[in-house]
Amino acid sequence: MFGGIVLTWMMALAPVFAQNGDRPGEVQPPLPDAFKRDFAHPRTPEEQLTSFQLQPGFRIELVASEPMIEDPIAMAFDAAGRLWVVEMRGYMNDIEGSDETQPIGRIVVLEDHDGDGRMDEATPFLEGLVLPRAIAPVDGGVLYVEPPHLVFARDVDGDLVADETRVVASGFAGIENPEHAGNGLAWGIDGWFECSQHPFRYRLHDGEGSIELQRVRPHGQWGIAVDDLGRCWYSPNSEPLLVDLHPKHYAARNPNQSGFNGVGQAAATTKRVKPFMRTPGVNRGYQNNTLDDEGRLANFTGACGTGVYRDSILGDDVEGDLFVGEVAGNLVKRFKTRPDERKTIVADPVDDPVEFITSTDERFRPVQILTGPDGALYVCDMYRGIIQHRIYMTSFLRKQVEERGLDKPAALGRIWRVVPENGDLRPIEDLSDADSDALARAVSHPNGAVRDAAQRLLAEGTDTDAAPILRETLRSSDLERDRLRALWTLGLVGSVTLDDLVAAAADPSPHVRRAALRVAEEALDDRELHDFCLSLSTDEDDFVRVQSVLSLGASDLDDSLIHLPAAFEADSRMRVMRSAVLAGLGGREQRFLELVEQRDLMAERTPAARALLADVADAILRSRDRELVSVMLAFGARRPEEREWQLRTILDRTGSTMRLNSKTPRKVRVIEPPSGWPELIARGNTPIGQRALAIDEHLLWPEREMFLAEDVGNVVDFGDPASVIARGKRIYVQCLSCHQANGRGLYPVYPPLADSEFVLGDPALLASIIMHGVEGRIEVAGRVYNQQMPPAPIKDDEDIAAVMTYVRQAWGNDAPPVGPDLVREVREATSGRGRPLTPEDLGQ
Repeated sequence: MFGGIVLTWMMALAPVFAQNGDRPGEVQPPLPDAFKRDFAHPRTPEEQLTSFQLQPGFRIELVASEPMIEDPIAMAFDAAGRLWVVEMRGYMNDIEGSDETQPIGRIVVLEDHDGDGRMDEATPFLEGLVLPRAIAPVDGGVLYVEPPHLVFARDVDGDLVADETRVVASGFAGIENPEHAGNGLAWGIDGWFECSQHPFRYRLHDGEGSIELQRVRPHGQWGIAVDDLGRCWYSPNSEPLLVDLHPKHYAARNPNQSGFNGVGQAAATTKRVKPFMRTPGVNRGYQNNTLDDEGRLANFTGACGTGVYRDSILGDDVEGDLFVGEVAGNLVKRFKTRPDERKTIVADPVDDPVEFITSTDERFRPVQILTGPDGALYVCDMYRGIIQHRIYMTSFLRKQVEERGLDKPAALGRIWRVVPENGDLRPIEDLSDADSDALARAVSHPNGAVRDAAQRLLAEGTDTDAAPILRETLRSSDLERDRLRALWTLGLVGSVTLDDLVAAAADPSPHVRRAALRVAEEALDDRELHDFCLSLSTDEDDFVRVQSVLSLGASDLDDSLIHLPAAFEADSRMRVMRSAVLAGLGGREQRFLELVEQRDLMAERTPAARALLADVADAILRSRDRELVSVMLAFGARRPEEREWQLRTILDRTGSTMRLNSKTPRKVRVIEPPSGWPELIARGNTPIGQRALAIDEHLLWPEREMFLAEDVGNVVDFGDPASVIARGKRIYVQCLSCHQANGRGLYPVYPPLADSEFVLGDPALLASIIMHGVEGRIEVAGRVYNQQMPPAPIKDDEDIAAVMTYVRQAWGNDAPPVGPDLVREVREATSGRGRPLTPEDLGQ
């Protein structure tokens, strides 16, 4: 992978080409004979049908196949029951992944004219697309993602061919690295389209395809599903299920918050999978424990396409279950959720005696799963031999692809549906011309796809005739899900009243009470919202109290800030309450400190009060806002003797940020000497004064002579420093999807680089991490991560040195640059290493 290295053992297996996914020094032993499979001829749909094994009580039917569709990657039903399919035809059409950016992608509309479940006609809605990746019906047209854009397209004359297209947002990756880029566009119960692995969500704004966006804390990988309670579910590769217990836009409210408990929380109680046949074609199948003793994939490695079954046609015991595709294991796994003792949620496997769907055809690639308006469970099958992108493919996998003919042919694809073995499906309803009353009733339809379509159409409309029916549902339905959706829909059509919110606040379901708070954020003015949030601040349910704090953050009143310390003190045992309080302070930290001083908040030194003040200080320091840091230090310096614990907290957090105990402390910059700072320094003979003096040595403002000395900085040993930083920033594009543009990673999967001890510490260790990757539980910045990091796909020593220099000097990091000589020394010293680094190698 790096520097054109070809391992000696590979030469014995010639012809083999070093692949981007190869790890230097790692031995990739040949596949044992007992694990080998025959040449992988593509099967016809009829032949593939015989390859499936399903759990008892279900059967699988073909919905569509090539030539009607090719390389399907995403799908969505519209309000008329038609199936829209995105074809990523450019993806890995040969083993080199050549010509991926050719404009050959399509969006097609599938129609079943005779109602037999098999599509009869495919109309190309849009052609000439480059790697399209997501779709959602909206406002008489569709939203779709064609990197780097989110595009609105509409058919005006009724022929199902796009007449208008308009870019409504940008910022989607997916050209250089199709695996790690934003996707999804799942309709949420609150009227927003949710994405996976993307920093924004979107909703319709003022009709005509105009879009409003809202920042979120991104995570996930391929696919996203929203359940009937509005929770988002994701499946990033080896982690089958992550769930947002709290909406992830709250986690982005305070940009200087390091993490948010309950967003992207692992829920699956197992990662095991049970393929029906040997599955040797796994990218790192040569590693211990990747395949079991029979050559079958042991645990998830290609989890994606999460779906929630939202109907009862497949059985009451199936409704609400989660389904996750495993593209490397050629199966779909089923999970059943339950609350756990922590009052969160976990998902248990339903795989005894077999997985929900398994196939003996290793071209079966389930990339998306969703509930259809007929009550069937639909599976989008990209049906292809190569699913691993060239950026990560190993020589081990390439050899199998070539030997078994998995690289040919491309341009295939199927869509399947799972139906009850004995039982009827629902007739598909066309809601596209339904009136308001019919749509309001359909919001409570037994089928989730129909409920979504009805709610979306009402949200896109302008009349409020649906309000009486929705209001009656809110007050009298026996089903929690229907009361919840009726409330949200009242809010989306602009008809919700304070009486509706009060009724919802008294609902027996905590989910409805939480929704009442969220709907109130846009329905009430600041004072009404404040009072409404306080009315639920002592609710018996933990998460309702958390939501009261989250929603209170939407109010600009000082009274809302004043309530936060009391809320945290009452629920300091809940980590998520700590997250919620800090989110509510986003952008208002200075005003909060002023109120602490003016109103004598947090007068008593309690563990909760100290933790809250420490969090505020950390957020301010993380912002690197010179003026705000000055204000914070001045606040500390002014603390009276009876509040000296507040000063100590401020100084402790500032000293921690500076890393005063290290050999190379970091500088903290302020706009001016903080008010009261000279007086504090004058107390140098006291512990407080000594701490302040140590901080002062590394505190910089423009007038200070040492500021210019700091700016001179270190000299890069090769080339021009500015060009090295520029090159490193460009190389870092390959790391963006995991570690993010801000360097803060994606908890709990990808650790941060900003303020990371591994980035700022020994550069040789960092170089080794880049070359060899890391596996096992590691702790970074006080948080535990357990996602294997592969070696970075960077070949050249100078590129490694450049990207190391960049990350060591970005986001407030302040470590010396790295030259290529060091990288070469590390490469030579670790050339025999054939495995990733472990926590022990990292000193943990």
